Amino acid sequence: LEKARENNLALLVIGNPLTATTHIQLVLDAKRLGVECKTIPGISIVEYLPLTGLDAYKFGRIITIVEPREGYAPTGFFDFILSNREKGLHTLCLLDIQAEEKRLLSIARAIEIIEDAAQKKRRNVNEWILVGLAGMGGKNAQVKAGTPEELKSFKFTQFPQCLIVCGTLNEKELEGLKTLSGLK
Repeated sequence: LEKARENNLALLVIGNPLTATTHIQLVLDAKRLGVECKTIPGISIVEYLPLTGLDAYKFGRIITIVEPREGYAPTGFFDFILSNREKGLHTLCLLDIQAEEKRLLSIARAIEIIEDAAQKKRRNVNEWILVGLAGMGGKNAQVKAGTPEELKSFKFTQFPQCLIVCGTLNEKELEGLKTLSGLK
């Protein structure tokens, strides 16, 4: 931000820049320091959720799944998934991006992280319906619904990726998932 006082700088992010609290903090800090700041909203993954066949009004809190590291393996995200499911709501899971390391968390790895958290909390997620979204907005976008095992074995080749943990599904959503997301 200090360099931005005298230079034109830009921060480009995937999706809508003010969805992440980190980016909101940058705007707040810029304003506090008197640094001119302009935000241009982008298209967010949220705009693509209806393409899965799920009802956009039935999503609860959005969470982020991060890749565990030495001394850092948060599982609190799983509590929010459970809370959403208890209310019948779907959970959009954003997947960790480590830009410095040029590493994006994959759907298969995110499912493994969910399964590890579920095991620690003595929960069974084997029958849950999940939806993987990969490369949304691109010409080779992928959307696939299924159980955790089915999605882990599906070859998602596009990035970035995200995951939806389904809550209670109504008939129209089941039809939508079968038709639009390949649910068996």
